[in-house]
Amino acid sequence: MKGLKLHFAAIAAMFMLTTAVHVHAEENKFQEKKVFSAAAAKNGFGIASAGDYISNQMIVQFKRKLDSKELSSLKGKYGIDEVEELTVNQSVLLKFPIGTDVKAAASKLLAEPVVKHLQPNYILKPAYTPSDSGYKYQWHLKKINAPKAWDSQKGASSVVVGVLDGGVQLDHPDFSGRIYKPYDVTDGTSTHYPTEHGTHVAGIIAGSINKKGIVGVAPTAKIMPVNVFRGQSASSTDVAAGIYYAADKGADVINMSLGSYYADYYISSAVDYAVSKGVIMVAAAGNDNTNSTVYPAGYLGVMGISATDSSDYITDFSNFGDYVDFAAPGERIYSAKPRNSYQYMDGTSMASPVVSGTVALMLSKNPLLSFNDAYNVLANSSKDLYSYGWDAYFGYGRIDAYSALTKTPGALSAIKVSTTKYTMTGSNQLSASFSAFGSASVTAYIKDSKGKTVKVLLQSSGGSKRVVWDGKSSAGGVVPSGKYELVVRVSANKRTLTKSVKITVTDKVKPLAVPVSSSHYYSPKVSKSLSVKFKLNKSSKVTAKVYDSKGKIIRTLADKKSYSGGNQVITWNGKTGTGKTVVDGAYKIKFSAVDSSKNTGRTTETKVTVDSKAPAAKGYAMSPAIFKVGKESGIKGKVWTNETTNFTVYIANSSSNKSRTIVSNKSYKAGTYYFTWDGKSDKKAQVGEGKYKFVYEAKDAAGNKATVTSGWMTLQDWTAPAVTGTANYDMYNSQEPLQASYTLNKAGKVTVQIKKDGTLVKTVAANTAKAKGTNTFTWDGKNSTGGIVPDGAYQYVLTFTDAYGQVKTVTGTITVGFTQVYMENPSVVRYYPENAGSDYAAAEVYYKLSQPANVTVEILDAYGTTIRTIEQDSYKPDGIQYVGWDGYDNEGYNSEYWHTGPFSYKITAVGSSGTAKTATGEMIENAAPEWVTSKEYRFLYNSYDEVKGIDLVTGSTQNGTMELYLFDTYNYETVDYKSYAIKKGSSTISYTKPDAYIGYYYGLEYHVFYIDSLGNYYGYSIDESSSQYGTAASLKPVTKQLKKMGSGTPKRQ
Repeated sequence: MKGLKLHFAAIAAMFMLTTAVHVHAEENKFQEKKVFSAAAAKNGFGIASAGDYISNQMIVQFKRKLDSKELSSLKGKYGIDEVEELTVNQSVLLKFPIGTDVKAAASKLLAEPVVKHLQPNYILKPAYTPSDSGYKYQWHLKKINAPKAWDSQKGASSVVVGVLDGGVQLDHPDFSGRIYKPYDVTDGTSTHYPTEHGTHVAGIIAGSINKKGIVGVAPTAKIMPVNVFRGQSASSTDVAAGIYYAADKGADVINMSLGSYYADYYISSAVDYAVSKGVIMVAAAGNDNTNSTVYPAGYLGVMGISATDSSDYITDFSNFGDYVDFAAPGERIYSAKPRNSYQYMDGTSMASPVVSGTVALMLSKNPLLSFNDAYNVLANSSKDLYSYGWDAYFGYGRIDAYSALTKTPGALSAIKVSTTKYTMTGSNQLSASFSAFGSASVTAYIKDSKGKTVKVLLQSSGGSKRVVWDGKSSAGGVVPSGKYELVVRVSANKRTLTKSVKITVTDKVKPLAVPVSSSHYYSPKVSKSLSVKFKLNKSSKVTAKVYDSKGKIIRTLADKKSYSGGNQVITWNGKTGTGKTVVDGAYKIKFSAVDSSKNTGRTTETKVTVDSKAPAAKGYAMSPAIFKVGKESGIKGKVWTNETTNFTVYIANSSSNKSRTIVSNKSYKAGTYYFTWDGKSDKKAQVGEGKYKFVYEAKDAAGNKATVTSGWMTLQDWTAPAVTGTANYDMYNSQEPLQASYTLNKAGKVTVQIKKDGTLVKTVAANTAKAKGTNTFTWDGKNSTGGIVPDGAYQYVLTFTDAYGQVKTVTGTITVGFTQVYMENPSVVRYYPENAGSDYAAAEVYYKLSQPANVTVEILDAYGTTIRTIEQDSYKPDGIQYVGWDGYDNEGYNSEYWHTGPFSYKITAVGSSGTAKTATGEMIENAAPEWVTSKEYRFLYNSYDEVKGIDLVTGSTQNGTMELYLFDTYNYETVDYKSYAIKKGSSTISYTKPDAYIGYYYGLEYHVFYIDSLGNYYGYSIDESSSQYGTAASLKPVTKQLKKMGSGTPKRQ
């Protein structure tokens, strides 16, 4: 696709309405305000006025350098919060609590013999005004309070403003030394053909303070000129490429004094990319005095800027509308032009760089600001004009650089430490406090003189923070004396800032080796050695010795062995120094340590109990040793132990396999304990009958083990016998025996009898052994003498007896119809009035015959009158049959117009016995199947909030089938098909669309058909644009493609 041209015949009128060249040679003189120090007075507070100095601070010069103790004494005597040593003249900065009468404190301090001089910590106010010759013509700078802002910030050289525009005169004296990575998108070079517009815009942003020419809003920031114009126009692709270039090459702000009334995909994507890189984007609103949206100012992530005049009125050319975020001066703006010259220009092209320069000042104070951060600051600091709050002309108001800079939060305050000379004693800590930008992630850490991180003290979000350091590394040991730095790193909006404080550390900590555990148990028979963990507070030489119960040294494990600070381990194999295994009993391991400075810490110890004997556990036989599950809630096992023991108790079967774990590795004191088993496995299922026993695995504190058992018990299944899965059955064919299934909950013997009105007809199973689970019985439709039974209702009686004589009896009905016809048919079918009188069926019926028969099918009106006979004495085989009605009556008239509904059908079948059977059902428009009791759906969504599929929940009284068609309403075609089984009860079907139709916005419907066991269809439609959830009431009926009727059907209209 070719890039869309932004034609600048229109843009010239849009952004450069007036061009009046005016070059100035004279210079305004720089005025300085005198700052009075107290050079001639011992007490500088004598001539200072409140407001000229920081109210709670003073600078004190001593006659000699004071040591830390002397400074600490002064701090306590005068209630000083903090003493900060200065780098010159044996001076310090004293910080008192807020509200302290510092003048009174100064008078008292002067009485100290060691004080040579003191003075306030002055606030310097140069009232800075540039001396550039054209500055007096730049009314817009005073209007936005730029000179006042410059007193604190003129723009950091690290802040880069991308100027997406025409070419800029790169060697213009007002840009000297501050051009950063220029680029010409049109030819891929770093050179520019200078244009008036681009040079003028760049000057507004960052013209230098160089005693000539003009001054920009951020005069010491860098600018990145990016030319995107070819003559008087720029294409979409060039503008987009310029945005990508500036974002990738380090621009913090991008100014775009250009635009079009057409939203553009390429530029919009480039804007999104720049926003993702943390760039703050500013663009002109346009100069046609219209409320039509101009782009890129209208994109999200871009500040749209309107133009004001010197009286704070909206200019007569500026656009307005809901995309305007802020206003800035844009009329008669004096700035640079090519050939080292200067001129006036009008337009929102001039207003936009005023805002870009202001944002550059804000980023100079806090480089972590995001677009939203900067936007909120500007919204709360701009001068509100016209209507209160936001309006379509000024947005949130006219920019005020000083107010914006004042309300910009700092990225990271100075780090205040309790001392920069930290003498570690083992009980004291170094503390530090600071404030970090609220949305930033903050990390505070200590690093050594080689730059290696010693310990991370904090990882958190921004705010007021306080950290402490105990002088230890992350491994836990005390660091050696030396030079360190406390570093605070803050990160936000893909930018990072760090500050640090140098700290001199002196190690006065006594070495200490402390066992992690105060006691240990050890068995030489279980483990080759005992591992004893200890924590060493600093790198030292450690001595560790083993003592017996009489205090005699029996083994030296370490003799002044060097260990690093942190977690360590030492081992003992349970032997004396001569290699003999010690006897069971109580021992101690004692630790001592000495550091490189010969400092010795206290001795520590841990107790060791040597125990090589297994616990004397005993399991008891159960009495009685029979467990009747179902009659008894459980059976108890009994065990005894002579000492504190960890027991694992489980049930083992006759094959020694675990059936159930009762407890696992649980501690018990010496004594007798009982454990109960309910006869179930770990999966909570009843175990089978057989032999079982309790197994007790015992382990003492030293790891010695013993295993004992309870002796065998017999488990008998006395749960009540149960029969499930039975049903009522039909028998219509004497040549097909009935096979009926049922399920037993346990093994036993089964008797099945067939009865008629209580009289025994036949015994089909007599005291037959059956296994647990699904079984069957068979009846051939004959009586005990072998004769075929007559038609009618019979009962089967199933008697189930378990091994212990417990009995369960169930019954069911068997309907026999060997000589008569039986029909299965739907009580209601769908009627499609739109098909009446067409080539397609208005209604369809699927029904089932139990045997061959002659069939008559009639259609009845609402009064029960036959209006159409579709079939008359037609022979039909047994099985499922089909009949369709085209909506016509016997005379060929369309019943929809000539007869009163609702309509119904009547089927009469005469079998071999000559007896007629009749079945009827309704034909209802939008009819619902009676076997489907509930229908619900819910759409499924992916992570992009796009519909990826649907859940269909169905309640039914019988098994059936669901067919699902995904229908494209735009192209009017079925694009996917699935078939699912519906089970009796509740069924949930989860359907996922083909990938090509996820996020498809041209209209999709889900056509859902419920089909009964005979083949009757009932259809519904779900529109994907409808509610996320739905029930039966929200489903729309849909027509299945019904069968086409035969050409012989009579038709009349």
